[in-house]
Amino acid sequence: MDKIQNKRIRLSDLEEKVRAKAYLLLELEKQMIIKVLLVALGNQHTFHHLQIEVTVFNFKYTTIRETNAAMLKVTLVRLLSGEH
Repeated sequence: MDKIQNKRIRLSDLEEKVRAKAYLLLELEKQMIIKVLLVALGNQHTFHHLQIEVTVFNFKYTTIRETNAAMLKVTLVRLLSGEH
């Protein structure tokens, strides 16, 4: 990009100035191309399966947590009421 910024248009003819600016814009456009890396299909499948496993784990964890919270309440009631 430095090369393009350092170029100065010193042409007297308006048409040549327009052509020179168009050339500079084309060069800028070429430099602004964004390269996107594609992940291999096997990696995409592996990631998808990991997401599924994490979702299942989170569901199981939530169920266990809710069950423990309910059991804690029942246990406290039994202990405080004197039932052993």
